Amino acid sequence: MEKFKKLTYIFIALFIITIFSSFYLSYQDNITTIASNSGNNNELTLKEALTLGLERAQAWDKKASIFNATSVDETFEGTRGDTGKRYNWTINFMVPGTTKYLLIGISNGKVTHVEEIIGPDNVQAIEFSEIKLDSSDLIEIAKSKYNLQQGNDWATGYHYTLDIFDGIPTITVVGIDQEKLFTKIYLDPKNGKVTSAMHKIPNGGGLLSLNQNLNSLDLSKNGMAVKGLAIGKDKLVTWGDKKPREFNTTIQPFLEISEDNGNSWTNLNIKQFITHVWFNSSNELYVSTDTEIWANVDLGSEAKRILSLEENIEYLAYSSNNNIAALSNNLIYSTRNQGRTWEKTVIPETILSLQISDQGDIFILTENGQILKRNKEKWSTLALPFSDEKPNDIKISDNKIVIANQNRIWINEFSNKEWRNIQVDDQLTRLIMKGNRLLGISEVGGIYLINFGGDGNVRVEKIYETNYEGIITDLVVLENKLLVSTIPDYSWEELD
Repeated sequence: MEKFKKLTYIFIALFIITIFSSFYLSYQDNITTIASNSGNNNELTLKEALTLGLERAQAWDKKASIFNATSVDETFEGTRGDTGKRYNWTINFMVPGTTKYLLIGISNGKVTHVEEIIGPDNVQAIEFSEIKLDSSDLIEIAKSKYNLQQGNDWATGYHYTLDIFDGIPTITVVGIDQEKLFTKIYLDPKNGKVTSAMHKIPNGGGLLSLNQNLNSLDLSKNGMAVKGLAIGKDKLVTWGDKKPREFNTTIQPFLEISEDNGNSWTNLNIKQFITHVWFNSSNELYVSTDTEIWANVDLGSEAKRILSLEENIEYLAYSSNNNIAALSNNLIYSTRNQGRTWEKTVIPETILSLQISDQGDIFILTENGQILKRNKEKWSTLALPFSDEKPNDIKISDNKIVIANQNRIWINEFSNKEWRNIQVDDQLTRLIMKGNRLLGISEVGGIYLINFGGDGNVRVEKIYETNYEGIITDLVVLENKLLVSTIPDYSWEELD
C-alpha cells in the first residue's frame, strides 16, 4: 500500500498551495452548464463533471489537463452518490511542465468557483481518454463485490476521487462496509479492476483498571469510546459512546455511575451525548452536553438546567469550589454561585485551553502560545519563564498555575511572581485535574502523578506506561487502583 501514501502527500501539498496562492482569478462571465446531459436533475457523474470543468479549463489554457478530482458533501437531498452522481465536485487542472493550476468548483450542474493557483511542476497529468468507466459504473462494482454502503457520519452517501498512482489513473469509491467502518475501494477506470480495498478498523477503547501494584490490568467496556471519568466522595461516573465510529461517537451515548470504585455500574439513562461530568464539593453531579449544563444529575434526583446556549460549548472548566466557565461562540460564560447567575466575557484571541480559579479568575491559553488572565474585567498577559516553545497544556491547582512545556512542569503560586520547574522524563501533552490530584499524560503513553508536598517541593512520578491500543482520554487515581479511560484509535487494513 506504499503507493497510496502519495495521495496524502498530494492532498496536503495542494491544500498548502491553495492557502498560500498568490493569484486569484475572478470568474464572472456566462456560466456553462451541463443540464442538457442530466435532465432536470443537476447531479453529475465524475465524467460529466470533468467534461464541464475541462471546457472551462481549456478556455483558460488550451493545454490544461486533469490533475485530480473529488466529490464534495452537500445538503441538496439528492441521490448522495447512489448512482455515481453528486451535486458538488472540486477539480484541479494543470498545464503540464509548468506551475500553473486551475481549481474549479462545480455545484448543481454549474461552474461556481474558479481559482488560479501555483503548484508543483513535476507531476503527471491524467488523460481524459483513459477514463473508460464512469463513477456510475464503478459504484455498481463496489456494491456488488464489497456490499459498500452509504456513509452517514463524516461524509454522507458515496463519494468519489480521481487521482494517479505510479502513472495509473485510479478512481476511489468511498463509503462504509457492513460493520459501518469507513471504507475505500480503489478501481482502475480503464477496466473496472479493483486494485485495492481497505477499511479503517478500531483499535482499543474501553476502561482500564490497574491494581495498587500496577501489575494486574482489567479491561471493561471493551471497544467503547469512554470519554471521561468523574470522582466524588463515594461515587464514580463514566461516560461516552457504546458503538463508536471514527467520525461519530454520539451513536449510543451512555452515562453510568458506580458506588463501589468501578466494580459495578448503573446506567443513569441519559440519551443525550455528554461532553463533561464533575462533582461539586457537596457531591452533587454536574453534566454538560453540547449546549447545556445540568446540576444535581443522579439516581432518583431531579436535574436542574443551569445554562442553555444556542451554539456549542467549545471549552469548559470548573474549579475545586465549582466556579464554572464555558466558551461558546467567542464568549466565555462564567459563574461563581453554582449557576444562579452568569457573566459574559468576550475572548480576545482564539484559545486552546480554558481554566477558572477558586477566586473566579479566568485563564486562557491562546493559539499563539500566550497565557492570559482576566481579573476585574481586564485581561493581562502572564510573563512566562520560557520562550522557546508554546505550552502544551495548563491547569489551575490549589491556587497554583501549572504548565506542561517540553520536558518540564512549571509551577507559579498566585502570590509569588517566581516560577519553579521540575524536569520530566517524557514530554507531557495533557494535564488532568481530578479532585486534589494532578496527573499528566506523555506523548508516548506514560502516566505521571504530580505531587505538591507540604514542604513546597514538587514531585513528578511516572506511575504507569501503557502500551494498550487506544487513545487515553481521562485518569482517576483511587486508593487501590488506577482507572484509565480510552477511546479507539483507527488504522487502515485490507478488506478480506
